[in-house]
Amino acid sequence: MNCIQPSGVLKYNSRHMKTHTGEKPFSCPTCAKRFTTKGNLIIHIRTHTGEKPFSCPTCAKRFSIEGNLIIHIRTHTDEKPFSCPTSFPVSDG
Repeated sequence: MNCIQPSGVLKYNSRHMKTHTGEKPFSCPTCAKRFTTKGNLIIHIRTHTGEKPFSCPTCAKRFSIEGNLIIHIRTHTDEKPFSCPTSFPVSDG
């Protein structure tokens, strides 16, 4: 099997290779779950601590993962960055 994942940066190549080797050098001190990256471990640890460092500037709702905050902010702006490529006929019922 050949991997087609492009990676021109050595740091990212090393990280990607762990997906093939199964290497998970970062371990949670609370539950011993293991992770391939330190960043994933940090995010996981927040499930134990309840830390939510990312706050919505509009409603102050807090999130443990920055990506979830970004998705949430769209509820205030009505931004819809993705559209369905398929059109369906609308029925009058």
